[in-house]
Amino acid sequence: MNTKVLLITLLLIPFTAFGQIRNTEAAVPETLHIYNTAGNTYVDHVLDTCGSRRYHLSPGHAKYDAIFSVLLTAQATGKQVQLRYEGCFNNNQQGEIIGVYLVD
Repeated sequence: MNTKVLLITLLLIPFTAFGQIRNTEAAVPETLHIYNTAGNTYVDHVLDTCGSRRYHLSPGHAKYDAIFSVLLTAQATGKQVQLRYEGCFNNNQQGEIIGVYLVD
């Protein structure tokens, strides 16, 4: 009986952080850095549905250069951006950046 209750409870819990495309609140990006020779890029931003404020930008993203340029410019000039990300990875700690919006 307890197994059935647990299974039903797990099915009813919303898993919004997994695979759903979301946008963060607007903020100035912080701690933008390239982590390793593979080009993995991380930026600290506002906490949303993942477990930390750190977001990952894959060097394999088709618009990596454009997104990185917007993040770097926003950080250097103190302009706010919204990150568009999909899912939470690395033990549900980091969102995967798929886009960025420069906020006026």
